[in-house]
Amino acid sequence: MLLDTIYMIRNGLMGTSSELRFIFSLILIFACILEWKIAKSLDYFWVFIIGTIIWTFVELTLQISGIREMHQNSLFGIEIPFAISIIIQGAFEGATLTLIALII
Repeated sequence: MLLDTIYMIRNGLMGTSSELRFIFSLILIFACILEWKIAKSLDYFWVFIIGTIIWTFVELTLQISGIREMHQNSLFGIEIPFAISIIIQGAFEGATLTLIALII
């Protein structure tokens, strides 16, 4: 009963704007390329791909079930479709944060 009245409001950099998530994901893709060229290993790519798939599925499930409600997202001022928004969010929250922790 108490939990029905709790809301998390995302606003600002991590709210409806996908720019920061997109830029961080691009930086980590660049890190994956560097690791591939220098260490001859695709481990970071696999972490990025699998993390993106898993967290995109989680985000999709949360939003479809109504647990999380996200309004229309934009990328550099342009509204983006729901599917692209979910993939960018999944790539950032699932893969980028995991890879940052792995690199550290």
